[in-house]
Amino acid sequence: MEISRAGEAQSNGESCTTWSALSSGRTASIRSKSPQSILALFGPQMTHREKLELVAIQEVWYFALRNRSRGPNNDGYDDHEHHYIPVQHEHLHYCYEVLKKIGYGGQGQVIRCLDHMRNTLVAVKILVSPLR
Repeated sequence: MEISRAGEAQSNGESCTTWSALSSGRTASIRSKSPQSILALFGPQMTHREKLELVAIQEVWYFALRNRSRGPNNDGYDDHEHHYIPVQHEHLHYCYEVLKKIGYGGQGQVIRCLDHMRNTLVAVKILVSPLR
């Protein structure tokens, strides 16, 4: 079984390569890919942290490859106050596609995401990273 790249998505002037288990019409049966398949295709472009997260999961439902160096904390993922910086079409836990931020508070924020495993919209609450 081969992985096909879903194409190039644009977000804030950046392009990224994405892969999704959903078909373009989002009506086909959902099939996932193995972490090993993603590593074989995209390993050289992935960060060390992404590779560690990838080997800890069983299946990949959504993947986006992009330059993530955008903040001063948490390997570029967090801003100066340790809040996650959401980027449209980025993946969360290789299952969720970030669509947009829908809420913000002192303890974190809520992000609207597409769950590629269940083909549903979900809200994901992301807490502030603890200070070191």
